[in-house]
This record gives sequence, C-alpha cells and structure tokens, in this order.
Amino acid sequence: MRADTGDYSGATMLFMDAMKAAEALPDPRARALAISDVARQMAQSTNEIEGAAERGFEKALSVATLAKQDPTLASEILLRRVQATCEVATFMLSTDATAGNAKPVLVRAGKDLDQITDPFLLARAIGTYARTRAEYEGETEEVNALLARAAKLSEVAAEPVRESLVAIATRARVETLAAAAKRIAGKGEKAKAKQAFLVALKSANSIATKSADPTVRSEVAKQRTEALGELARYMRSAGDKEAAAKVFQLALKSADPAQAPKVVSWMVRNSRGG
Repeated sequence: MRADTGDYSGATMLFMDAMKAAEALPDPRARALAISDVARQMAQSTNEIEGAAERGFEKALSVATLAKQDPTLASEILLRRVQATCEVATFMLSTDATAGNAKPVLVRAGKDLDQITDPFLLARAIGTYARTRAEYEGETEEVNALLARAAKLSEVAAEPVRESLVAIATRARVETLAAAAKRIAGKGEKAKAKQAFLVALKSANSIATKSADPTVRSEVAKQRTEALGELARYMRSAGDKEAAAKVFQLALKSADPAQAPKVVSWMVRNSRGG
C-alpha cells in the first residue's frame, strides 16, 4: 500500500475509492464485509485503529443490521476488528516509543471479542487476542484463562463441529505459547525459550482427526498447517533459524494443495533478512 512508502495522500485517495466501491455493493452481507476489509487495511496501513478505520468498522456493523437473516455477520466483522486491533497493538509493541500505548488498544480488542457470538469466530478471535497478549505479558493467568475459554467452546459442541473447534482452540494455544516463548528469548533466556517452543510444537503435532468427514479433515489440516507456520515464524524471529526451517517443512507436509503456496510464501518471507 502507498502509505508504506510514505505516500499518505495517495493512500488516502485509494482508501476513499475502495470504501466508495464497497459501499456501492447491493448485497448487505457483501457490502458489510467489504467495508470491514477496507477498514482493516486502513488500520494496517496507518497502524491506528481509531479515526477512519474505526468509522469504517462502525459503518460495517451498521450495514450488518440490515442482514437480519445472517446471524454470524456481525461476529465476522467483530473478528476482523479484533484482528486489526491486535495488529496495531503488535506494531506498538515492536518499538519502545509506542509499547506503552498497547495496553488500552488490547483492552479494546477484548471488548470486541466479548461481543462475538459464533463459537468458531470466537475461538479464532481468542487465538489472535491471547497470542498478542502473550507477546506483551507472557504466559499469564489471564492469557491461560483465555485459552481455557477457547477450549471450553469445543466441550459443549456436538460432532462433527467439536473436532474442528478443538483444532482451532489448539492452534490458539500453539501460537500463544510460541509468542510467550519469543518473549522469553528476548530476555536472553535461550534454553528456557527452546523448551517453551518444544511444548508449542508438541501441541501443534496433536492437531489431528480420525473423522472421515472431508470438511472436518480439511479444517483440521488447515489449523495444523497454520499453527506450525506461525510457530516457525516465532522461532525464526526469536533467532532459531534452523528449528524454524524444520517446522516450516512440517507445515508444508501437512498442507493440502490449496495451502501449500501460502506456506511456501511464508518460508520465502521468513528467509529474508538477518
């Protein structure tokens, strides 16, 4: 996006055009999701969740009220806002100058998370939120309580939904453990971090299913692949390139044909730089 190169006026014009195009879509569901996607891109580009991005998300939620027969639409938009808010918080945590501002941003994400009613979307939101909290705080009681909340969603679900929810909740745990391990590594405790990463890897390897249902098998494979990919990314950012490369290979082996290009893209991106 042009804002990445400092061309903020050009980026603003592009976002305005994109928002107009999104608002012109006739179907309420498509319109609401398109508006929320533009809002998320705005947040990513400016590293702010307030202002134009916030107005975009509010507009999307307003449109969602028109789709009365679509009970998950508002939850889908709230998930996008949780993801965008956590991305902004992650950026803040990356620099000493803005790290102190991350906490109120994370509080906002938590409030949005509490409004999500769909269990699948809630489990995904918890994963993003818990992982970001772990980057900021480490593996605290509150973070573990979030993971327990995600796990509980699967306990009350019926088959075949339950196995998919278990996979999503386990992925949340893997990514959160990996984020906490990276934080430990950042303190110079390499041996302790390595052990924490191994615990995360063991959890990722537990994501599996015996179901014959192709939809369930596909979802579980996706969650396992994503969990391994994120784990590898955290390992590399913690400085363990060799271990990261091995875990990326595990992710590639577990990926279905549709996911494989994405994993390769992760590997290429994470092979750059120091």
